[in-house]
Amino acid sequence: VVLTEAVHNPKQKRERTCQMMFEQFGTDRLFLGVGAVLALYSLGKTCGLSVDLGSAASYIVPVWEGHALRHSVRRQSFGGADLTSWLQCVYTARGVDFTPPSFAGPDSPSVSPKASFSFSPKTVRRRSSLGRRDAEYFRRVNDMKDEHADVHEVALDFEREQCAEGVEPDTVGLSAAEGARLESELHECFQLPDGTFFSAGRELSRAAEGLFQPQFIGMHKEVGIHQLMRQSIMACDGDMQKVMAQNVLLCGGAARMPSLQKRLQCDVAALVPGLRVDVTAPPSMKPTQAELLSDNVCMGETSALKGGSIVSSMSGFQQMWITKQDYEDEGPRIVGRKCW
Repeated sequence: VVLTEAVHNPKQKRERTCQMMFEQFGTDRLFLGVGAVLALYSLGKTCGLSVDLGSAASYIVPVWEGHALRHSVRRQSFGGADLTSWLQCVYTARGVDFTPPSFAGPDSPSVSPKASFSFSPKTVRRRSSLGRRDAEYFRRVNDMKDEHADVHEVALDFEREQCAEGVEPDTVGLSAAEGARLESELHECFQLPDGTFFSAGRELSRAAEGLFQPQFIGMHKEVGIHQLMRQSIMACDGDMQKVMAQNVLLCGGAARMPSLQKRLQCDVAALVPGLRVDVTAPPSMKPTQAELLSDNVCMGETSALKGGSIVSSMSGFQQMWITKQDYEDEGPRIVGRKCW
């Protein structure tokens, strides 16, 4: 079994994982690999900068000869789920209710059009404590965000877009016919569970821009993803900086947003003059099963899975497995010696 882990996974958690896999699940062989490193293997590379845009956090991991340069790793302590939470608060304040009528009950008041806007950046960390209605609301907003990420481009000049003339109409409560008409015009019109349509407005663009300007979604102490990429590149040795800048891989669920690749390439290049920046991104649309198994498709969500499959099939990897005998001889601490 090949398992992925975060680049700064604590020693105690790694050993606990090793213990559970051998004692509770009865696996014969085990390997723990950094997800960002394995994602780079999916492109057949052992050197580069892996930008993992995850659900709860984002990691920028420089990789050299298949090993993460931990002193140069940078972390953005929010992710796609936090963007979803922000959108949920915004649409709740607008009176948009994503939960179907079947979830309504005497103890579940409907969303008020005049609901106050209050966003807690870490609300997403407590999703397990949400009620059934709130959890369904979060799921539907997240699905809408993922659909938006497939079809909507991140603004290359966000400030210019925000200052553009014209205000999009509020279409909450429109009939299906009117909503269908506006859908082709606005390209950001979504259907609610009751059959009506509403316009997503500029909130979706603003949520995407939160990766670059976290203050837009309430993360005032965070730094933009492009600035963290610059810090990570410059923290590497001089000879490595050129290799890192020219081999950037986007992975993770949020990496599917069209134009994110172009935006990062433009912004990072402006921050590292003298270095050519080349960013590789997974395709924006979900591939078929046949494409997923091919060699020329790398989805952001499955790039680590594909990289793990590639590296575990190599002949030189066989000696890197933690076997059952290794575990019985040395115990859980074997994971620190055999898993880089």
